[in-house]
Amino acid sequence: MKFNLKALFLALCAFTFSLGILKELNFVLNFDTFLQAAFISLATFFVYNLPSQFEFKQKNIVYTLQFTFLLILSYFVIKTYLALIILVFTFLISFFYVSSFPFLKIKIRKIPYLKSFLISISWTSACVIFPLLNNFANIHLNLMLSIFCFFLALTIPFDIRDFDQDQGKIKTIVGKIGMKNSKFLAVILLILAFLCTTFSHEKIIQLILISMTFIYFSILILLTKKNFSSKNFEYLLDGSIILYGLSYFI
Repeated sequence: MKFNLKALFLALCAFTFSLGILKELNFVLNFDTFLQAAFISLATFFVYNLPSQFEFKQKNIVYTLQFTFLLILSYFVIKTYLALIILVFTFLISFFYVSSFPFLKIKIRKIPYLKSFLISISWTSACVIFPLLNNFANIHLNLMLSIFCFFLALTIPFDIRDFDQDQGKIKTIVGKIGMKNSKFLAVILLILAFLCTTFSHEKIIQLILISMTFIYFSILILLTKKNFSSKNFEYLLDGSIILYGLSYFI
């Protein structure tokens, strides 16, 4: 298995973001919270390292060891059955989205217009809903909606990049409404995310940092072009997840 730097970076994004959510929920940043964030980070790394096509006849020791380690770590992290259910639900979505199997007549990622929503649901479930349920915290609908809108907006630049590849293969939001309208929709989603955030935050400095993150992200969205191949630009886009997570530490 080749070393996947992008998966490692996304794992860092998940670690920072989930830890920021735990801080936002007023949990002390101790060994327990760091362990939960590390678990989410490792799960993210595992999912983004999955091959696009599984061959069950082949012995894949690397993935087996990774999955075994996650199972062992889950014993020390998961505290409630509801959190376990959400985790299994999120993993199944991610697993069947990333990988394809001969027995599946319809690939999940090829279901029209579902791609962006599945990615947004997976990130929101792993980084927000799981910590909420696992730490017996009250459900914060505004926070969940804000994060969902943020990740939904984040999928749009990547759909713009893959516009030519997706044509005739996958029906996406960008393919339906066009690139200009998709960029406008992404900015609207960020505005909605910020409005939801204002209902659950009282710290002015935190709102300023979140607004700066969204402005930074909006500029990148407007600069996005189809077929952009720069890895640095991809890291800048995904880096908004880290900035968003760090804003919760104030």
